[in-house]
Amino acid sequence: MFRVTSPSAECLEYRAGVDTLSHASADSYLITVACEDSSETPATEVIQVIITPSSPPVFDPDVKFASVNIDVNISSAGDVLYDVNATDADFDDVIYTLAVTPAEASDAFFIGPYSGEITALYDLIYLCLSSVSLEVTITDGVSTPQPLVITMLLDNSHVSPIGINLDREVHIPEDATGTVYTIRFVDGDGDALTYSVTSSDTTSFAQYSVTGDQIDAATALDYEDITLRTTDLTIKAADPYCESQEYSLRLEVTDVNEAPTIFPNQTVTNVKVCEGLGVFDPGLTVNDPDLTDVHVWTLISTNLDGYYSIDPSTGWLGTTLDYDIDPDYNKSGAFPTNYLYVVQVGGSRSSF
Repeated sequence: MFRVTSPSAECLEYRAGVDTLSHASADSYLITVACEDSSETPATEVIQVIITPSSPPVFDPDVKFASVNIDVNISSAGDVLYDVNATDADFDDVIYTLAVTPAEASDAFFIGPYSGEITALYDLIYLCLSSVSLEVTITDGVSTPQPLVITMLLDNSHVSPIGINLDREVHIPEDATGTVYTIRFVDGDGDALTYSVTSSDTTSFAQYSVTGDQIDAATALDYEDITLRTTDLTIKAADPYCESQEYSLRLEVTDVNEAPTIFPNQTVTNVKVCEGLGVFDPGLTVNDPDLTDVHVWTLISTNLDGYYSIDPSTGWLGTTLDYDIDPDYNKSGAFPTNYLYVVQVGGSRSSF
């Protein structure tokens, strides 16, 4: 731990790094140093080395709490906001470190590790907080006293916009058109806002367009396409100084019972059939986006005598009696040679 520097010089030194001096372990050492030549009796000397405890650094003034008001309108990047001072009785170097609360404000402040000067890293008008807490810690490499907590009040600060109808799920019927949702934010300063609306669901998001705070249906919505039913949005708003936190919004397309269509879709189809009692296939099919719907065919043309029929499940047409149009057997009130069937299924019509 200790040694004489050279055989020819009586100089006692501490060998740094060989061991650690600790006042708590030993407050002093007695060291015997001998000097001799080739003919005389060695001469000795006892040296007492007293170990004194390291003095911790002290804030100047010695306080644990402080406050300061900063006008953000005149605060610029690089300005010194607060100068922390500390002294050390042993003249050791004092190192300053800084912790900021809330954490999102950490990028706004810097403390010189040897000067203790707290400076702004950008114009504080963009910080958008009314106050921050700055905790300054000092150390001499051995001792670290309790920190100094500085409350910094930010005068004339701006506030971030706050969303008031977000972080929720919105149900949109698939037949919706135009604006399907209006984003609502409040801004404590009354500033004009701009909006950011993004989504990782690129395919389903393509169904919508965004203009300002309006979300519109850009294309026909389709509940039956399961890949397009759900769209998750990330939304933020910003004024000239502050940006809001991120909000979420889920757009969920809901089912609407859509009217089926009859194919072929011409207004009148001519079909020739033989007389007599029977049924015939008019060749109609139903197209319905709602795949699970049950379709019921009805005859809506005039049928006062009940001569004509329709199968409600298949749409096949027919007569209810032995239909005879032969002139040799015509009698008063004989059956006509033509009849216009007007049929309907779920609101869609076709005629024969």
